[in-house]
Amino acid sequence: MRFLPPLPRRAAVLLLVAAALPVGCGRKVEYVAEPEKATAILETVLAAWRDGATCEDLRGRSPPIHVADEQWLRGAKLESFTLGEGRSFGPSTRFEVTLVGPPPIGTKKVVYVVSTQPAISVALGD
Repeated sequence: MRFLPPLPRRAAVLLLVAAALPVGCGRKVEYVAEPEKATAILETVLAAWRDGATCEDLRGRSPPIHVADEQWLRGAKLESFTLGEGRSFGPSTRFEVTLVGPPPIGTKKVVYVVSTQPAISVALGD
């Protein structure tokens, strides 16, 4: 049995990258913002936080809602919230939200980015 000589490292990496590329001429999927749906999702998420649910509770829903908010994950409590108007931002919708809660939240304005496709996600923006 004959063995092939080992590939140089660079060639092996290029081969792996090429193997990971999609093959064929598939149709490109274009995702678009859905502000009305995003508003309902963000209201659901913030109401769940206010009512004592966890991010994991939302992930267990059908369909799952993925939430990335460090203040919530660290145990901060939310008493109330006010949503601003949603603005399309590529395939997502951005919202300015006023959060009210005990420290460390206090009263502050933050931005949430909500995506409805391909998965539902809510992330605290910068």
